[in-house]
Amino acid sequence: LENTEILDTDEITLKVTNDRFLQTLGGGAALSSSKAGGGAVTLNLVLGNDAVIDLTGATLSAGAGGLRAYAKNTSEIQTLAVGISGGQNLSVAVTGTANVTTGQTGVTLDRAELDSRGTINLEATDSSTITSLAGGAALSGKTGVGAAVAVNVTLNDTFVKGKGALISGDRSATLLASNESAITSVAVGLGGSGKAAVAGSVAVGDIGNDTRVDLELVDLDIDGAATLSASNVATIDILAGSVALGAQKAVGAAITVAVMHNQVTSSLTLDKLTTAGSIN
Repeated sequence: LENTEILDTDEITLKVTNDRFLQTLGGGAALSSSKAGGGAVTLNLVLGNDAVIDLTGATLSAGAGGLRAYAKNTSEIQTLAVGISGGQNLSVAVTGTANVTTGQTGVTLDRAELDSRGTINLEATDSSTITSLAGGAALSGKTGVGAAVAVNVTLNDTFVKGKGALISGDRSATLLASNESAITSVAVGLGGSGKAAVAGSVAVGDIGNDTRVDLELVDLDIDGAATLSASNVATIDILAGSVALGAQKAVGAAITVAVMHNQVTSSLTLDKLTTAGSIN
């Protein structure tokens, strides 16, 4: 919509939604009277997962019906990796899953001129999710080793931004950027043996989102209230567990790592302010 011109229409509504859905399953099983190994790996990459309304250089004029632009990201990854192994002398089961999502969700207003006799709503929302499960189970008469690893990363950019824009209207204006991305992950390792058993698991969740309303306007001329809101309520729920059962020796270990490095910014710079209402 760069350099688009829409004039003298009662209502303008622009919408873009990214609702990609990725569901994967990996499984491996092995049985042997001597030695057996079973494993599974799933790799899910949703990169450049963008939903952007680009109004660079656009001129939009709406009537009492208002002017609205909505950018949404509701993409989802669901994955399961399971490995099972049974061997009389040695049994090994190893599983892993890695999931990464990156993308931009937003509204860009560089050099745009927006005018409405009704309300103005410019909103960017991200509610993308990752749900993953990795499990490895090994049973043996002598030595059993079970391990599972789950790694999940979300790096998303959610914004309403613009430089050199002009926003005017007879009623209120709301500019909102919101991120509610979520990671839910479980990794479980099971080892059982008549002699020695080893079980281990690692679950990692990493969310690094940038959520911002960042505007440098030539003029803000709104009769009602102007509201700028940037929020991030991203969540990580992860569990790592291990069970080791051995008649002589048993070792079990589990590690969880949860990292959040988010940025939330709401910024407004004005060359001119002629609004009659409040700025929130």
